[in-house]
Amino acid sequence: MSRIARVFSESGVYHILFRGVNQQNIFEEEADFEKLKETMVNVKQEMGFEIYAYCFMSNHVHIVLKEKNVGDISLIMKRILTKYARWYNIKCAIGDVPVFAHSSCLILYYMLKYLLRSVVYE
Repeated sequence: MSRIARVFSESGVYHILFRGVNQQNIFEEEADFEKLKETMVNVKQEMGFEIYAYCFMSNHVHIVLKEKNVGDISLIMKRILTKYARWYNIKCAIGDVPVFAHSSCLILYYMLKYLLRSVVYE
């Protein structure tokens, strides 16, 4: 059975959710949060996308971003996740072990009101 083709947002805005393998923690200490933030900023400078919001939890992350070019989202996330996972594996001395679960959630935003609703917590 073939894989369903990826759908890209016309607006270029995405809400991305990714988790640790088996919902394990992907952040053990403050330096881990800072490293992912630094990685996101570095990839942002390389690829020119915009970060609207993010939320780091101990075992998962939410990011709302807008890609510069249609289809960049795949490469953006590959670079962020690969760079952080390599750093985390070296830091924890656990070898080349997967850090993130394979299934990431990608929500496309077509209308600004849905984007605004997703980043407001009451």
